Amino acid sequence: FFFARPLPWACSQNETPWVGTTCAYAVLYMHIKDHAMPLNLPKSMVRLELQQCDAEKGWSWRDFGSVEGDTEFDEDDESLGLYIQCTFSTAERAQMGIEPCRPEHQKRRLCQHIVDHWREFTLSHADKLTHIVRQGIPDDMRKRMWLLMVEGMTQNMQRYPHLYSSLRDSESGCDDAIDRDLHRTFPREPMYSEPKKSGGQGQISLYNVLNAYACFDRKVGYAQGMAFIVGFFLMYMEEEEAFWLLVSLMQQQDSLYRLRLLFGPGIGGFHLMIYQTDRLVEQYLPSVAQHLSSGNFGTDVWAAPFIPSLFIGRLSREAG
Repeated sequence: FFFARPLPWACSQNETPWVGTTCAYAVLYMHIKDHAMPLNLPKSMVRLELQQCDAEKGWSWRDFGSVEGDTEFDEDDESLGLYIQCTFSTAERAQMGIEPCRPEHQKRRLCQHIVDHWREFTLSHADKLTHIVRQGIPDDMRKRMWLLMVEGMTQNMQRYPHLYSSLRDSESGCDDAIDRDLHRTFPREPMYSEPKKSGGQGQISLYNVLNAYACFDRKVGYAQGMAFIVGFFLMYMEEEEAFWLLVSLMQQQDSLYRLRLLFGPGIGGFHLMIYQTDRLVEQYLPSVAQHLSSGNFGTDVWAAPFIPSLFIGRLSREAG
């Protein structure tokens, strides 16, 4: 079953594949999973086949958590290019205009094709979108990609053209809470370095959007973590667009996002995410989980600052 379909490279017995040794395991597993592995094949057998092939070729590999887990691809070892090779046929790559080139160029061409042919791409390759987005969207394409990924936002903005300005100028009752968090939001980002009281436009815009949302959804109001999310949006779009994007992420009951579960009312969504994080660490980082547990250092302690902000501000901007 292992070579039921040719691998995306050709190399001799002792030749190292062009993709770089660190991602060989991930690519081999992906190849089996997507193209050759019977659905009822025991995963222990898959792991054994991978290890045997690894030893025969003399490749080094890293385990991305487990065979059962989601395979991550790292741009640094050119694995995005490899993912493209494994995922899309030669004809599809030609149609997208993707040629052998540096990974950052491949990413740009692929993302450009996606935003230009959104409906067609998502109908035929919706399952591939997560992997691609995890590589990071090129900075100048983020706004367009985000708006495509969040359905209904543009229509709401057109349907209620004056709602944002009305809410922005209303009293939310959350003024003090929002003001306290302004200087803590992206403190090293020049856009937010000047205080609101001194006329800093970045902090003023951030306050406006957060205040407008607190008026829009008075049951939730303002909660810590929202400032980083909105602050990140404002780096790429205007106030009104950032407001409607937040509304869409928070309010859509039939969407994948539903951030309102995280921020309230109540904190059930937060506790659910803490539980999920706990289980993921146990599954993918068992030694870390054991170490944390031995020190009574619960997930609710170390993950609490990260989850409400969706890790924004904790990771590099390029990782977003």
